[in-house]
Amino acid sequence: MFRFVLKLLGANGAAGFTQLIYTVTALPLAPFRFVFGTNSVGSSIFEWSTLLAMLVYYFVALALIKAFAMSRSVNEIEADQGLREQDRG
Repeated sequence: MFRFVLKLLGANGAAGFTQLIYTVTALPLAPFRFVFGTNSVGSSIFEWSTLLAMLVYYFVALALIKAFAMSRSVNEIEADQGLREQDRG
């Protein structure tokens, strides 16, 4: 998210914080780097690949959270309470 905003606002690539963000995010973005092109106007860059990566990683995280929640053991009382809440709403 920081990378996308910094690129969009045309942040100075020589600034320390900007370099840190670009370096840290380079590896997770590598698989998506050339899926889409980039649009630029002046110093502002709109990276479609960064948006795609954020979307993919969001769904991966969501799936992992759901899988973890499903693997958790539940006792009868918790199950009964969950079913009652589900029926109510």
